[in-house]
Amino acid sequence: MFGKIVLLDGLQAELVFELAGQCIKVPFKVACPKEENPSNPHLIEKNGHAVKTKAKSQQFHCISCGRYFYAQTSQFFSQFETQIKRRLKKTLMDGDLKSIDIAKLCNWSVSSAGRVIDKVLSIIEAQAPAYRQSRGKMHAKIVFVDETFLKIKKKTWYLIMAVSDSGQILAAELKEHRDQDSIIRMVHEIEAQLNYPIEVLATDGFSTYKGVALALHHDLIHVRHIHQPPYGRIEVDTITLQETPEEVEVMTIATINDIFQVGGVFQARVQKRRVKVLNHPPLKRGRKAGGKNRPNGVINAEKIRKETNPKKRGRPKKNLGGTVFLFKLDKEKGCVQPWCEGAQDAANILTSLYHVFGQKCITTNLIEKEFSAFKILICFRGRRSLERWKRLLQGYCWIRNNPFLLNDVLPLVTLSGTAVRNALIYQFSADVIG
Repeated sequence: MFGKIVLLDGLQAELVFELAGQCIKVPFKVACPKEENPSNPHLIEKNGHAVKTKAKSQQFHCISCGRYFYAQTSQFFSQFETQIKRRLKKTLMDGDLKSIDIAKLCNWSVSSAGRVIDKVLSIIEAQAPAYRQSRGKMHAKIVFVDETFLKIKKKTWYLIMAVSDSGQILAAELKEHRDQDSIIRMVHEIEAQLNYPIEVLATDGFSTYKGVALALHHDLIHVRHIHQPPYGRIEVDTITLQETPEEVEVMTIATINDIFQVGGVFQARVQKRRVKVLNHPPLKRGRKAGGKNRPNGVINAEKIRKETNPKKRGRPKKNLGGTVFLFKLDKEKGCVQPWCEGAQDAANILTSLYHVFGQKCITTNLIEKEFSAFKILICFRGRRSLERWKRLLQGYCWIRNNPFLLNDVLPLVTLSGTAVRNALIYQFSADVIG
C-alpha cells in the first residue's frame, strides 16, 4: 500500500493513496522540519528538483535556518517519525529481527526494512564496548554451552552459544568447525565477564567438551546430557586439581536426568580416575634412528595372523567401569544421602547440583530453547555475507539481554522520507478501517 505526494498551489500539498478502491487525500502544508513555533513560521522557497532520482522531487530551501528538504521530509512527516520508531521498538524489543515482519508492520518493502535493521545493528556494534563496560561483571550459577548449525551460502557453519541459568546470553559465535581451541577461547572470555570462575558447566555429550573442561585448569563440575539412545542419561564429571600440576582427579557419576524431579531412591555409577592435562610434545613420526626392516618371514606370518583373526571394525564399546551405588533424595532436607559406604563424595556433588537445578530435570533444554527462538525470530532467507551474519548475531544477543538499550539506539536511526510516508499511509488506513 504505497501512495504519492501531490504539490498544490503555494506550499500546500496532498498525500494521495488508494484504500478499498477509494482515493484518499490527506492535505498538509509543506513546512521546515526544524520549525517549532507555528506562530513564527520559517520562510521557505522552492529550490529546483532532485536530479539523482527518477521522481525528480521538488526541493525546498528554508531561508530562516538554511536547511534543504523535500515534501516527504517536511515537518508533517518528521513529526510522526517518533511514533513510528515507538512501534518499531516494541517489535525489536521482543527480539524479532525478521525483515518480513518489520516490512508488514511499517508498510515497507523487505529491502527497506532490511536497511533499517542494518542501521540498528551497526549502531549496536559500534557501542558494544560501552555496553559491556557499563554492564560490569555478571553472576551465573551454571553456564550452558551448546551448538547448532546454519547454512550460509550453501556452506555449513556452527553457531556456538553460551547461556547462563538466568537466560542471559554470555557468548555466541559463528565457526566453520567445532574445534576445541575455539570453544576454550570462548569459555575463557566468558569467565572474564563473570564474578568468579565457572563452577558448573552443562553441555551435551560432544566429546570436545571434555577437553574444554580440563583446559580451564580449576575445580569444576561438568554435566553432560547424552543425546543418544538410551535417552535421558547424564554424566557428571567432578574435576579436582591435584598437587601434581599435570594431573587432575575426575570422578564420573552416571545416572538419569530426572532424579531431582522424581525424587526418592535412585542408582548411579561412580568411577574415579586420574587424568593428565599437560600434553607432551608429539613423538617424531617415521623409523627410529638405527632401525631396520624386519625379516620377510616375520612380516608374512603377521599378515597371516591378521587374516585369520581379524579385528572387529568400528569404535570399541565403552568400558562401564566404576561401582553402582544407591542414593536417596531428601527434598525436605534438600540433600542427597548415600545408602552405602564409599559414596559420600558423590552424594555431596549431587547435593550441590540439586541446589542449582532444583526439582527439575538435569538437561540443556534452556539453551536449546534459545536456539529455537533464534531460528524463529531471525529470517534465514536471502543472501547474507558472513560479516552481516556476525553483526546480526551480536545485535540479537544484545537486544535479548537488554531490550531497553533500544531507547538509546533508535533515536540515532534516521528514517528516510519514503519510509516515513509509507508507514504513515499504513497508519491512516488503519484509522480509517478502525
